[in-house]
Amino acid sequence: MRRLLELNPDILKIPNVKKEIPDIFKRLNKLMKEIESYSIEDRFELGVEIGREVSLDEKVLNFLIDKADGAFISGVLSGILKAKSCIELRVKRRLNYIGYRLRKGRIVIFGDVGNRLGYEMEGGEIVVEGNAGNWVGERMKGGIIVIKGNVGCFLGLRMEGGRIVVEGNAGYGVGEEMFGGEIFIKGDAGKAVGNDMRGGVIKIMGKVASFGYRGAGKIYYWKDGRWNEKEVDYYFYYR
Repeated sequence: MRRLLELNPDILKIPNVKKEIPDIFKRLNKLMKEIESYSIEDRFELGVEIGREVSLDEKVLNFLIDKADGAFISGVLSGILKAKSCIELRVKRRLNYIGYRLRKGRIVIFGDVGNRLGYEMEGGEIVVEGNAGNWVGERMKGGIIVIKGNVGCFLGLRMEGGRIVVEGNAGYGVGEEMFGGEIFIKGDAGKAVGNDMRGGVIKIMGKVASFGYRGAGKIYYWKDGRWNEKEVDYYFYYR
């Protein structure tokens, strides 16, 4: 593993900060306070710049998991991940926005994650060896998300592409306002599956609490040893 490169304060684009902090951890600690008011997009972009400047060793990775938010961490990982590279994260808390705008590489997460896993994800792969919160794969455009445990509500909300596999159960509103892509649930699903769905495919092997009204897309449920297709319930889309 290469030694950590010193970060250039000009590259970090920290407002009103001119004094150089030579120690990487002091610098990152200061950044955690600086970016509290930043938008999700700005946190991600700042993380990308840092990821391009440093060699990510175990100490830095653990520091980020303990101190940083998911959008910042996702930016750092996006800055270092190559097409075939893999990063393992052993999380101690439920981080939100992990995998935000991911385009390449593979992230394996040991532990539970928070909300909006894979938000606006475009490519690559995320595997969670635990449970996930709400809005997994929201606005997802490509890539693969695999959840080994359970997920919360609104799985694949406004999803456009890619594939999500859940080995456990899913909560309310699977595939709500879904435009494309595929969702496969091995366990049970909550109420309103496919509500306001406009495209894509949902497959559920377990029990379904109820189906929502929709005008497009395909929903399959497992019954009597085979896949059955749920008919489309046409209605006026919400505007």
